[in-house]
Amino acid sequence: MEQMRSFLAVSALLAFLALSASALATHQDPQKRLTKADNARARAMLVKRTDLPAGFQPQLSGAADPHVDCAASVGESELTLTGDAEGRQFVLGVGFVSSAAQVYESVADASASWRRSTGAAGTKCATELLRQEFAKQGVDLVSLRKVSFPRLAERSVAYRVTLSAMTAQGKVPVYVDLVAMLRSRAQATVIVGSALVPPQKVEELRLARIVAGRMATALRG
Repeated sequence: MEQMRSFLAVSALLAFLALSASALATHQDPQKRLTKADNARARAMLVKRTDLPAGFQPQLSGAADPHVDCAASVGESELTLTGDAEGRQFVLGVGFVSSAAQVYESVADASASWRRSTGAAGTKCATELLRQEFAKQGVDLVSLRKVSFPRLAERSVAYRVTLSAMTAQGKVPVYVDLVAMLRSRAQATVIVGSALVPPQKVEELRLARIVAGRMATALRG
């Protein structure tokens, strides 16, 4: 039982990551001119409780949005967001699932954000952001690297974040996978994490396909 409580403490850190990891898509703040229609489109893309196996439960997070100063080349101050949604965090044991979606004012803005955030400078910024935020929690960032993933939208990219968290039983590995997709004016991110063993690729792919389908549907309206 003590070991399980320790692992559950690690899952709370995973929930914190859902906020910080979504910064891969928006390193520095774009302008926000949110509209009711595009906010609704962004919300429609998110992972829902009914998408998940039995047992997953929503978990609230009071973590503030993390921030780190990045190179000017990845800033988004001249870009405009018109829709923004942060999905609920669903937890089961030491695993969790979350999601986020953004709708930009134009295809050009969404594409510019994508190029900056997924390029070398953007990955470097995200790595430093995660390293700083997790150091505050006593968690070591081992690595952040791109991994192979099927193309489910106009553009797709996936990352594996590996962490090392100290528990009463010693250090525990924590793995978090982020799948980001771009379609037209929108970006969506699916985040799947687990302690001890990496998340199941087949489940990540299933959820990403669901979100990709919702992106296509939402952007038709």
